[in-house]
Amino acid sequence: MREFDLIIVGSGSGNSILTEEYQDLNVAIVEPGTFGGTCLNVGCIPTKMYVYPATVAAEVKDAARLGVEASVNSVDWPAIRDRIFGRTDAISEGGLEYRESMENVTVIREYVHFVEPMVLETDSGERITAPQIVLANGSRVQLPDVPGIDLPGVHTSDTVMRLDELPESIIVVGGGYIAAEFCTCSTVWVPRSPSSTVPSASCGNTTTRLPNGSSVRPPNSGICS
Repeated sequence: MREFDLIIVGSGSGNSILTEEYQDLNVAIVEPGTFGGTCLNVGCIPTKMYVYPATVAAEVKDAARLGVEASVNSVDWPAIRDRIFGRTDAISEGGLEYRESMENVTVIREYVHFVEPMVLETDSGERITAPQIVLANGSRVQLPDVPGIDLPGVHTSDTVMRLDELPESIIVVGGGYIAAEFCTCSTVWVPRSPSSTVPSASCGNTTTRLPNGSSVRPPNSGICS
């Protein structure tokens, strides 16, 4: 069994714990996923970077009331996406490389679970222990158990931000901050106004937000992205 002074599970907010006063401790960071956690990779930072160009486009559309004639001719979704993840991916990779280069830090790229008090076991069967264990493992997307949830057009906040192209229509299920941000972005970028009802398969270019628990059945298409 490997022994550490401190084990941190999660590389998002948990990674920020390791300031200079920890440099004399033997530390393990457990991160089986993308280094940097939810906020950097699939949460706060990329969503805000999507909201900003949407806000710029919205201001252009609202300029006429101020006597300024302007218009949004097109939206280059791949360029917006690549600008965002060109930055966040580099931060994630750099953060991992930095932690792996530290003599007092071991990065464990596996899932772990408790097998006894203060003892964790990795997927490969190795056991690690420390007198202090920080659980900063964050959250994960939970898909509702409804027909059509496995269709290719269904996305979560983990996947929707890296789509190859902007969908013609979007149904957003839920009313949290991520849902609100994507409603804001998509209603600005698509050329038609948002619909308050579920759009038909041929309607296109619409955004619909549905509260949690709503029943969704778009004609001919199941649950759309």
